[in-house]
Amino acid sequence: GVAVLDFFAVGDSMYLSTSVGVSLYLVQRDEVKETYRNFGGVIQSDTVRSILVDNRILWAATNSGAARTSLTLPNLQAPESWTIYTTSNGLPSNRVLSFARFQGRTIAVCSNGIARFVNNRWESISGNLAGLVFKQAQSVSANGVETFYIATANGIYSGTTPGVWQPVGNDIAQITGLTIDARNVVWAGTSNKGLFEYNSSSNNWNAREPDGPPREVRGEGGA
Repeated sequence: GVAVLDFFAVGDSMYLSTSVGVSLYLVQRDEVKETYRNFGGVIQSDTVRSILVDNRILWAATNSGAARTSLTLPNLQAPESWTIYTTSNGLPSNRVLSFARFQGRTIAVCSNGIARFVNNRWESISGNLAGLVFKQAQSVSANGVETFYIATANGIYSGTTPGVWQPVGNDIAQITGLTIDARNVVWAGTSNKGLFEYNSSSNNWNAREPDGPPREVRGEGGA
């Protein structure tokens, strides 16, 4: 079967990133209208790990680069509707994990660095985090200030100036990713100690273990 790895809603449509490309899913009809597998004649039926849609521009994160198209084009199944960006265009790696937005620009997250899209090229904003293993990134705006949060394998970092990053809170390790909720609270997932919530007033990460079953659950007949 086809694995769905990410999705992005645009109006009453949903764009799905899958193990074979990008699919357009029509929500009201409950059907996949079409699937885009050929990106610029360079990438065919590649895994699309994540997608981002911004101002009618769709970015697809693949193992062979960042694929870009415009949703205003009449035929996204045509290879020429897509442009591929690779390390030759400034990407840290051709294997793109995900995208984010910061200061009006698209940010690509690769395991070996992060870069922003400027003047049709990618430029590194890893800054003082160069050499770390990157996992995920997300921005948040509060009180007129936009802050960019970055999850690396050994810590969460943030900043308001691209390339200048400070550690967030006390040390937590083996991080798998982050998200920011509707209250602008930052959460971090780890591979060994579960979920952590950031307390900005105390500058600490607080473990948030979800409630589990109070006792061992057994089947019928005490089996």
